[in-house]
Amino acid sequence: SASALAHSRLLFGPLAVDLVELGLLEAEVAVLFLNAWRYVVLGTANQFYHIATSKGLDFGRVRKAIMHRYRRALGFPGAGLTAGPRLFKDTMQLAAYCRHTFSLGHAAMLVNETMPDCLLDQAKRELALSGRTLAGVKCGILGMAFKPDSDDGCESLAFKL
Repeated sequence: SASALAHSRLLFGPLAVDLVELGLLEAEVAVLFLNAWRYVVLGTANQFYHIATSKGLDFGRVRKAIMHRYRRALGFPGAGLTAGPRLFKDTMQLAAYCRHTFSLGHAAMLVNETMPDCLLDQAKRELALSGRTLAGVKCGILGMAFKPDSDDGCESLAFKL
């Protein structure tokens, strides 16, 4: 509304914050697009990690070579358990919003959600090199919460690991 926009200008204006004006639906879709984009980007890195490790390659070394003195690759993320519940939830919300025609989001979800399996397989392979198995091995897993004072760990991939 006009009064909410005026109130926002008064509140945030002195803080030198840029105010981008959007309608309610545009603002909601902007958040979904941003989080889905981040989720897909992370899914791409995770897919590359899957490919590299399945071929016995060191993804970190390959990624470092790709990024070496190549400015366009500076945003190439590392692989890992994706950044928290909002990215997954918003990607699935966007898929539902567009009647599940967002196949890129679904593909990212399949890659990102199977990352714990990939890490477990890699751990088994590494242990096998020294004649060991996972039986009896103790391991600490970091990442059961995404931020301080948050009890929303329901989508944490650390639990799946």
